[in-house]
Amino acid sequence: MAADPRARFIDRLRAVQLLGLSAVFAAACAAPPSPGAGRLLEYELTLAIRADGTMNVDERARVEFGAADAGAFHLPISGWHVDGLVNHRTTVDGVTPDGPPADVRAVPGGGLRWSLSADATGTREFRQTYDAAGVLALQGARGQLVWPAVPPGVPVVAARVTVTWPTGSLPAVPPAIEPGAWTAQTSGATTVFTGQEIDAEVDPWLYLDLVLDDLSALEPAWQITERRAGQLMPAFVSAGVFIVIVGVGVLLMVRVS
Repeated sequence: MAADPRARFIDRLRAVQLLGLSAVFAAACAAPPSPGAGRLLEYELTLAIRADGTMNVDERARVEFGAADAGAFHLPISGWHVDGLVNHRTTVDGVTPDGPPADVRAVPGGGLRWSLSADATGTREFRQTYDAAGVLALQGARGQLVWPAVPPGVPVVAARVTVTWPTGSLPAVPPAIEPGAWTAQTSGATTVFTGQEIDAEVDPWLYLDLVLDDLSALEPAWQITERRAGQLMPAFVSAGVFIVIVGVGVLLMVRVS
């Protein structure tokens, strides 16, 4: 079995002496929600990172539905680490949905869910944009972004992923999407990735490690919570060992008596 791409990225971060993100990547191992039926002909994702640690997400999916594809299509909002979402907008075939068959939830893990009738066929275009806060994991003057490159669980014929970062900040290592064979072109503060024939079983993620020019961004709340949990873990382990020792002692005393 191929190594988890998130684990490989941990190795890359360690190679450039970044610490403390292992808990972040371990959480990503949870199975992603299925987007439903259909064949994703074209997928475009644009991520625009701002100096304050927020990011604009703009994604478009052109999906072909066949006679055997009855069910639903889900263009999800990433459940990855974010502190909040604002300015969420969605369209289906260029029109803002205002009710069934579309269900819109502007929360992580939500997004645009489209219900299909049993005889639904043809091609539809789904689009959503939103601003996500606290997307960068901060380590001193470094900021790391980990983000899903395509919707999970659906085959993608052609994908284009564009990521931009604040002028003045520089990638510590070349941005990457793993796994899969992606081509990358970088110009200035922008990298454009293109991918072809991405299998539904593949789970590619975008990894970006920046040396920040502007250090005004605040540490995201989710990172503070995870760090505190990590600090408490040794205490929990020690307490557990102590309880076991006490329990064994009590059992021995009972047996002796």
